[in-house]
Amino acid sequence: MQPLHYNTRFPLSASLLRWSYSGRFGPTLAAFFLTAREGERRAVIRLAKRGLPSRIRLPFLLLIVTIPLAVNGIGYFVAGGQHPNFSPLTILETFILYYFLGGSVGEEFGWRGYALDRLQQRWGWLPSALLLGVIWSAWHYPLKFLSGTTQSETPQWIFFLSTTSLAVIMSWVYNNSACSLFGMLLLHTFENITVVIVPPVIAGGIDRAAYYGAFLMAGVALIIVVGSRHSRSSPYSWPK
Repeated sequence: MQPLHYNTRFPLSASLLRWSYSGRFGPTLAAFFLTAREGERRAVIRLAKRGLPSRIRLPFLLLIVTIPLAVNGIGYFVAGGQHPNFSPLTILETFILYYFLGGSVGEEFGWRGYALDRLQQRWGWLPSALLLGVIWSAWHYPLKFLSGTTQSETPQWIFFLSTTSLAVIMSWVYNNSACSLFGMLLLHTFENITVVIVPPVIAGGIDRAAYYGAFLMAGVALIIVVGSRHSRSSPYSWPK
């Protein structure tokens, strides 16, 4: 389930767009505001720099790319989808648009760049990931009532399941990729652009692809949680 995008099959009103972009950039603006209050100017610059391209180990870079595409792709075909869009130009244009305006830059500095670090210092990675997933889901709840959003076509519990599961996956990747905020920007964007590659499959007023995708996302999150208990992954450390 893609948590942050609009269904382009419906026209969007000016009012919807204003509310949309106010919400999309809220977490990042809050993160920079709070960072400025808590620290010096250097802290704000450090947070901004964390979003710049950085080296990510190949296994985790592959996970960043493949998890969203695999989960949502399987959900799409199980739901009966038959016409995926693999146009390189469309994918590239959508990636650039969603990276900067589709929630990645507008939110990740807040969710993973600011909140997750502080939550993990207090409660550890899994409780923090679950809590952040619930907050992340609730942040988008108003979109349920706005016609033209994919959230309006998805049962709310499915949206919460998908988004919270994705938050667990992202937290695990984040901790095991040297707290790469750039990696989170990429993962967030790849999750969002799947709506263009494998569009919604609407049946009975519900996006069936999102329905199956949510359970698949939860399955991946569960595998990660179980596997992390028996792995030797590096423990979380405050990003530098």
